[in-house]
Amino acid sequence: MVTVSPATPPFTALGHDELLRLWPLAVHARHLLAQLRFVDYHQAEQDAALLAQQLLSRYTPAELGQMAFYGLPRGGLIVLGLLAYQLDLRPQQLQPASPDGFAALCLVDDCALTGNRLVETLMNVPHDRVVIAALYAAAGLYSAVQQQFPHVETCLAAHFLAEKPGADLQHGDELRLQEFLADRLYAAPLELVAFAWNEPDFIALTPFDVGPSQQWRFLPPHQCGKNRQALDLPPRPAAELQWIVPQGIVYGWHGGVLYLLDTRREEVFRLDGLAADSWRALAGYGSTVAALAYLRRQYARVAPSALQESLETNLAAFRRNDLLQAVSPDSVQE
Repeated sequence: MVTVSPATPPFTALGHDELLRLWPLAVHARHLLAQLRFVDYHQAEQDAALLAQQLLSRYTPAELGQMAFYGLPRGGLIVLGLLAYQLDLRPQQLQPASPDGFAALCLVDDCALTGNRLVETLMNVPHDRVVIAALYAAAGLYSAVQQQFPHVETCLAAHFLAEKPGADLQHGDELRLQEFLADRLYAAPLELVAFAWNEPDFIALTPFDVGPSQQWRFLPPHQCGKNRQALDLPPRPAAELQWIVPQGIVYGWHGGVLYLLDTRREEVFRLDGLAADSWRALAGYGSTVAALAYLRRQYARVAPSALQESLETNLAAFRRNDLLQAVSPDSVQE
């Protein structure tokens, strides 16, 4: 049973429409988190080595030496960097302005799910011979890619993601989601994967939404670079990490309103204004000093002493509701 956070400062009461949208997602988010596959940098290195082995099993070193390698921004650039060392690629082969002069073009990505970026790249960077290589991919997507683009001769992945029929749609309508994704090459519920640098966008569609719901973040900001960016903060200053978001908090920041879904207790919180900015700054920077400096820039007309008092009061409420935790040796997983 989903409960609603008390409408006491710094939290704001949820409206009826918000409850209709968030209730199904909050109920099911716990299930999604339980089956999410997190890939840290160490695992990514192992996966890149496996992907390199697959390329070497299909092409000789001499053939790979005649390929151009293009990493799809931005996660593909990280994977390409790992592959470049595994395969001893020359700098000239990496991210060339044009694949002309190379025997084939290899498109590299961290994950291939719906084909949206692949199609855009294949349309804009044509080549007679194309190879696709990703750390994680949907097998059904690769079949669709090769049907629509016959010049794609090989599609490789270190791991294929299993289909989970209806698994991520128990809170929504599978047919409506497939309709929304009709312009993609592939649309099927898959097991979730997220990386230390990137969490693919999660699309939620509930029966009470006209269109897809907002995008939600499942990994804590200290575990995922993209999720820190999603909090809409300036770059993180060099500061000791004091506070982290606990595992199990799913969050979405939309139009000045911050929603926190506590999947452990199936509880929904809403924050706005200074309270929302306080949580974002503390969660994104992990430092009280850095958070206060950010808030002082955002609220220049508020007295510094009043701003500090508000931040401390909000922090106490966040800790009391276990929406932020103090860092301990066992609490940070990079």
